[in-house]
Amino acid sequence: MITYSDPNDNIDLATIDAGDVVVRGPDGTLLEVTGLSSPTDAANQIEVTYTDAAPGGAWDGADNGPYVVQLKAGAVADVS
Repeated sequence: MITYSDPNDNIDLATIDAGDVVVRGPDGTLLEVTGLSSPTDAANQIEVTYTDAAPGGAWDGADNGPYVVQLKAGAVADVS
């Protein structure tokens, strides 16, 4: 889950989509972001949960380890 915040309640919901983040698995493999929860009301703080595809098609013990989630620059904007 990622929390976006804007003190002026001006987060542009139209800019939130599956292309906002990059997820890398323990071995550096890039994972496909397949979906997200859709916030429906702009507020000064919005929580978005992104979903990604399992490495190799299914989660198993080989997938244990650290994952890195990076927000793409400029991916989410405010209305101003």
